[in-house]
Amino acid sequence: MRSFALPGAAIAALAVACSLQAAAASTLLHDQADFGFGTGPEAAQLLSVSDFVLAAPAGISGFKVWMKDGNAAFGGGDGVADGVFRSFSGTLSWYFFADAGDAPGALVAAGNAVAPAIVDTGVNTLLDVDDVFEITVNLSVEIALGAGRGWFGVREGPAGSAYDGTSITWMGSQSAQGAGRYTFFDGVNLGDLSGPHAIDGAFQLVGQTVPEPAPLALMAAAWLVARALRRRPPARRGSSVYPRPAALWMALRASAPARPESTDASRFAGPVRAWRAPDSRLAPYTGALSHAPSVHAGLWRRS
Repeated sequence: MRSFALPGAAIAALAVACSLQAAAASTLLHDQADFGFGTGPEAAQLLSVSDFVLAAPAGISGFKVWMKDGNAAFGGGDGVADGVFRSFSGTLSWYFFADAGDAPGALVAAGNAVAPAIVDTGVNTLLDVDDVFEITVNLSVEIALGAGRGWFGVREGPAGSAYDGTSITWMGSQSAQGAGRYTFFDGVNLGDLSGPHAIDGAFQLVGQTVPEPAPLALMAAAWLVARALRRRPPARRGSSVYPRPAALWMALRASAPARPESTDASRFAGPVRAWRAPDSRLAPYTGALSHAPSVHAGLWRRS
């Protein structure tokens, strides 16, 4: 069996492919986690969305947001920093929109995060002394998005559910980024859009960047070329690179000193049998040779 050695060029191409695959591991795609200590957009009755920009196509696999109980006058917190998220129903709906001229466009994907991971940050707001909670959601299916601007929003309660009368605040980012924040005042039906507003929601997006198909195709082509260059064409008969056994034997015979043929037929005296192919019907020949041996004597042997 012929052995095959992987060429150095192919090894280099595979190393590049492995490095790209490692680079495609889950990473932070958008970071706007600098929540303030005051207020932010209402997130129980209204649906607020903030924009983000992806440098390359990616699959969104999760996100983080920071929220707190809303104003106590509207069914929110009690003004006590005790680590209890009183107004949260246990379900957070999330939304991704395409961009339409620096404003939210068509809905790309939406879903519900039931019993997401909630951690008390230990930070309290300044005015109403409520706890600020970090909510982490891992999506069961990645949301594929192209490069460029997109829009993300969250709302307390299942998607499309009616307002439950409580108040939840999505903590605002200290620095406005991109095109600002827009609000669907009819959060149930995604209607009555207004904006832009000054305070963005604080959030992070995580996921995997998608390798472009062109570099992958180039790497595959480079590997195939390197493999083709490594292979040698089969040697022709009589080639000095790969001599065939018959050609090698003929060369050795030609270089050997010539021997005079013997005329002593007595050396071959005695009964002999003629060599014949397995399918020959000739009877074995017995008797003595009547002619001198020649180069054809190798066809005969003693019986």
